[in-house]
Amino acid sequence: MCKSRRKVRVHVLLGDVEFHERLLGVDVELAEQLRGQGCPRPECGGRLHWANFRRKVRGLIGEGRQFDKRLGLCCGRCRRRVLPPTVRFFGRSSYAFVAVLVATATALTSSVVAGTMLVGAAWITIKRWLGFLQCRLATHPEWQASRGRLPAEVSFARMPLALVELFGSAESTEAWLGALRWVAPITTTDLFSSRTTRAG
Repeated sequence: MCKSRRKVRVHVLLGDVEFHERLLGVDVELAEQLRGQGCPRPECGGRLHWANFRRKVRGLIGEGRQFDKRLGLCCGRCRRRVLPPTVRFFGRSSYAFVAVLVATATALTSSVVAGTMLVGAAWITIKRWLGFLQCRLATHPEWQASRGRLPAEVSFARMPLALVELFGSAESTEAWLGALRWVAPITTTDLFSSRTTRAG
């Protein structure tokens, strides 16, 4: 199948229905892979069944119907929930993952104010996202486990653009999709301390 190589201005990704459909397709693929492995708990190993739940998402242009539910799984034996990785949602944040990356990339290349205007987030939220991507992500267990497979070192001072550019031009939808797929494993855990005031 021929992959799209079209070039886009970064903010266009917020309302790109075709791109959003591809993100949903990746989430289905990731969830199916996990479902096929069965319950990850060693003492269980039961079959996993669909247990999706509704989500309201912010930061997109348009209705964002591809983001109306988070794919989830539930073990038929131990009944515990298993959360697959996602390229659509930034952990428990109400903002779409692509909105977080677009806003922080815009803050990096232009200004925090420009990032806030694109996705409707408070400036302190954008700064919080930047703090995570440029500092705390480097110590995240999933990042630590997989960073050796990246083709080059990532400059955290230029995150998230530095990661996107490892997969191609920042104007390419493929590069953004590649970056989102790479960081998807972090979305199965809490990204921020519960003691920190939530700002998105």
